[in-house]
Order: sequence, then structure tokens, then C-alpha cells
Amino acid sequence: MLALFATAWAATALGCAVARRLRPGGATGAEVSVFGAAVGLGALAYAVQAVGLVGLLRTPVLVALVAACAAMGLREHWPLLQTLLRGVAAWLRLGPADVAIGMACGLLLLLMALGAAAPPSGNDWDGLSYHLAVPKVYLSHGRVLFIPYDHHSNFPFAQEMLYTLGLAFAGVGPARLFHTLMGALCAAAVALLWRRLTGPRLMTLPALLLMSSPMVAWCGTVAYNDLALALYVFLAAYGVVAWLVSTEANAGQRAIDARGWLMLAGVCAGFALGVKMTAMIPVALLALWIAMPARGAQPRPARTRALVLFLLPAVAVGAPWYVRSWVWTGNPVYPFFYSVFGGTNWNAQAAAMYAQEQASYGVGRSLATILMLPYTLTFHPELFSKGVGVFGSPGPFALGLLVLLPLTRPVARKLAGLGWIALGYGVVWILLSQQSRYLVPIMPMLAMLAAWVVARYGAASVPEAGRWLRLGLGTLLACQTAVLAWLVWTLVAPGLPVVLGAEPAEQYLSRTLEVYPAERWINEHTPRDAKVLLFEETRGFYLDRQYMWANPGHHTLIPYERFRTPGDMLAYFRAHGFSYILLNRMWTAPTWGSSGWSRLLSQAMGGPMLPLVYRRGPVEVYRITPNRRATAR
Repeated sequence: MLALFATAWAATALGCAVARRLRPGGATGAEVSVFGAAVGLGALAYAVQAVGLVGLLRTPVLVALVAACAAMGLREHWPLLQTLLRGVAAWLRLGPADVAIGMACGLLLLLMALGAAAPPSGNDWDGLSYHLAVPKVYLSHGRVLFIPYDHHSNFPFAQEMLYTLGLAFAGVGPARLFHTLMGALCAAAVALLWRRLTGPRLMTLPALLLMSSPMVAWCGTVAYNDLALALYVFLAAYGVVAWLVSTEANAGQRAIDARGWLMLAGVCAGFALGVKMTAMIPVALLALWIAMPARGAQPRPARTRALVLFLLPAVAVGAPWYVRSWVWTGNPVYPFFYSVFGGTNWNAQAAAMYAQEQASYGVGRSLATILMLPYTLTFHPELFSKGVGVFGSPGPFALGLLVLLPLTRPVARKLAGLGWIALGYGVVWILLSQQSRYLVPIMPMLAMLAAWVVARYGAASVPEAGRWLRLGLGTLLACQTAVLAWLVWTLVAPGLPVVLGAEPAEQYLSRTLEVYPAERWINEHTPRDAKVLLFEETRGFYLDRQYMWANPGHHTLIPYERFRTPGDMLAYFRAHGFSYILLNRMWTAPTWGSSGWSRLLSQAMGGPMLPLVYRRGPVEVYRITPNRRATAR
């Protein structure tokens, strides 16, 4: 844990040095620190990627990278500590409401951190499948390499490079805290922008509205990348807003200083592109905002220069991941747009299956369902997520407040701009994949708008009405926060004994992750050079053997269309060095084994070519016998 703190501190010091070099005019120490943390962590992630690509992904090299960050940010360590201490003191000087809200934020953050510190289990599907699993593969090979069976490994991977550091320094549980840290920085950024636009009163409110979202709180406990994306997207928007405010209020030399905000926004936009492809949507919307003429704005040539100042660092910082994907697969956005770019180990059928899976979320695109989205997102999150229950919901309070937003006009212009960015993103979200988790990048903006509603209604012109409104809204927010804290506690409590050292990780995982006992058996009872095929299962993180996802749709490495008999299939597996099969029947379809490849596999299971060697619950392990003359029964 100490190693992770030292890593984050060193990266923040480096990032603060970079942020100051860009000269964002009028930036406070707190703003420099938050932007510095984001920029420094992003730069460190890129450095890990660089040494990994040249085959130097070793712990001593990674330690040297962190030490280099600390050295390059040497002048920032003391100012950073001073900023933190002053920030705590300033928070304590705020009104009782802000202090109470800040304490609620701290409680939620603590619960998220406790959940993240436990070994990833059943609720961290994507983490065990690739966010953590791919970095583990990288570390085992000592380099960043092409993984042919997992198309996700060709995505932008900046956040996963931080997980690589965490795995190398502290192990799997603490590694997930990098995602929790991104959420904490995002909450701090929301509070700081609120203070810049409206003043210090209630500056902790938008942070609590963000963190009290069930969806955001759940993300803070798992090794995904959504909170990192939300942080960089919001900081990019933050920089654009600060630039707009500065250019409208000042001229001459002060306007030159304002350009630092724009370049800082571009850098953060680039890091957003390095976290997830969907960052293209908000980055494009921010570019449109910069280019659009507005009251008091600069003439067209100046706006064009501003657009270049934003897009140039954004493209430069974001491009390496797309170049890597293009070099490895022939497609810069692999596996998307297959009909345009193509791509190795992929075909039209796999592309169609992937598109169908992405489209399986949500409620459709009719006008009626769109108008009902605030209700269905809140009370039927299972339509927009899988396997996370209530944690797929953005939360009732913020969405309910947003319904009242039109009644609080006029909305502060820069806040309204953030609202239009969020609305544009939401429209694209409706048209693409309606996964509630994909809304996390705009949750900080929505939290700002919801806080505006609270502030306006709480400041009603009639004192008595304002008092009752403040009491009612405060009570509702307190209830949501209390309920969410209880829900998060029920989520993280099973792993708390492991975090506190009272229970072995193996025991905890055996009772919370159905595939873990089988993977542990494989690690203990098979040769170190054994290769395993995973059917109806992708969570291979805990396997210490080479493995491959085997279901059609993940890749085209296995030519299932050529197999006519079980013997054909198993002969192919043997020829490519595979000696074991793991099948998780928890995820098999009702028709599994009745046709196609699953029928051939089912016919061989339990026979001389494919004897069952381990079973626990729904998970089975089979051994592919070396007897090539065996025939299917």
C-alpha cells in the first residue's frame, strides 16, 4: 500500500511541474494539484507502456520510472504538501453543511477503497477478464505484447498500465486502488470547478452528488477504467471552461495566460483518448464548443488557433494507442468498424456478434422510451447493466433534480455549456450501446447541474420557503447517501476480513468466485507449460498457466467450421499445444451442446479423449488426452 502511495505522490509531483509549465492563468494550488495528479499518472502510464514495448517490463525498471517522476517533480513536493494541508484547513473553515457533506464524501470514499483493496472476485468481471488479466500476462512475459485471443487488449490501455504498476509493486488488491484514486480526483475536480464558477458555498455538494451515485460508487470498488475516463473528460471540460472565462474577462497578456488552460485541456483530452475509445465523443463535443462563436468570444481566426491549441495535444497524446492497434491488427479502432478497416483474427460474423451484444442493453430508441429514460435508468438498472443490480443505476436524487433544471433558469452559462456537452453525449449513448456504465464520463457534469438546482432552490426569494426547501433537499440527499453507504457496505463487507488479514485470500475467493477453485486446481495439478482453453468463461486472471478464450466470437483463431467430428476438434487443440479445457456451465445457454461446436465438444466430454479431471459447482476441468488414435463415442 505504501508503494502505491509513493507512486501516486511521485506522479503527482511530476504532473504539477508539467501543469505549471503550461501556465494556466489564475490556477490555484488545489487546481494545479488535481490537474497535476491526473497528468502525472497519465504520463507514468505512458512510460510503463513505452518500457513494456521494448521488453523492459521488470520491477526494477518500474521502480526507476517512479523515482524519475519524483526527481523531475522535485520542486513540487513541498508545495504539494502545503496545498493538501491548506485544503484540509480551508474545508474545516467552511460552513457546517459543507463540512458534513465532505465527511459523507470521505465515508463513501473509504468504503470504495475497502472494496477495491480486497482481491477481485465475482463482481469484477471485466477486471478479471482483461483490465487486470492482460497486465498480468504482460508482467509474466516482461513486455507488452500482442494477445491474439483478446480483442480488448488492443484498446487504449492507459489505466491498465497503472494496474500493471500496482500488480508489480503491491499485488492485485491494492492495484485496484488506482481506479478508486481516479474517482477521488474526479470528486475533487468537481468541487474545484464549482468554486471557480459559483464560489465556495456548497462546493462539496456536487462532489457528494457524484459519489452518491450507485454506479459511480460501484466503479470505485473494481478494476475498470470508467472513473479514469470520467476524470480526464471532466478535466478537459474544466480547462475549456476556465479558458472561456479567462478569454471573455481579459485581453492581452492575460489572454496569453488563458491559453495554458486550453493546452492543459488538450492534454487531458488526449489522456481520455488513451483510456477509452468512447472519449472521442466528448472530445469532439468540446472541440465544437471551442469553435462555436459565443457572446464576447474571439473572432474566427482566434477561435481557429484556440481549436488547434486544444486538438494538437489531444491528438498527440491520444494517438499512440491507436497507432499500436493499427500496427498489431491493421485497424486503429479494432475491432470496431471492421467493414471499413478490417482486422486480424476477426471477421464479419464476429463483428455482428459483438454489435449484437452491445445492442442488447437498454430500452430501444422510440420517443416514449427515451422520455422515460430517467425513470427506467433509476428503477430498472438491470435493463442497462448485467450482474450488478442496483449498482447499475445513476441514482434517483441527481436524475430527479435534473428534471427540475429548466425551472431554475437562467443557468450559469458555463454550467449550461457542460449540460449541452452531457446532452450531446447522451444522444450518442442512446444511438450506440445503452450501458449505464457508459454514462459515467458525464456524471461529473450532471452532478454540477444537479448541485445548481439545489443551490437555486435552497436560495429561494422567500426565506421561509428557502428554509423548508433546504431542509427537504438535504433530507433526501442524506437518505440517499445513507442508503448507498449501506449498499456499498454490503458489497465490500465479505472482503473486509481479507483486507484486515483475518482470512486467507484463497478462502475468500473460493466462496465468492465460482471459477477460482478450478483455476487453483489447474495451477496446483498441471505442468507449468500446460495450456488451457476457457469455454463460457473469460476470467482467467487467477490462472498461472497459459490460456486462451475459446468461444467463437472472441476471435477467429480456432476454425470451428472445419470440424466435423469431436476427434477433429480435439486433434486441432492437441496440435496447438492445448492439454486442458475449463468449462463454466453457469453461463451456458439452454441449447448448449445441441448443435455446432458445442455439440462436438459435449460429445467428447467424459470420454477417453476428454476425461473429466475436476468438478466443483458449475465449473468443470477436462484433460485432452495425448492419444491421437482415440475415437469419439
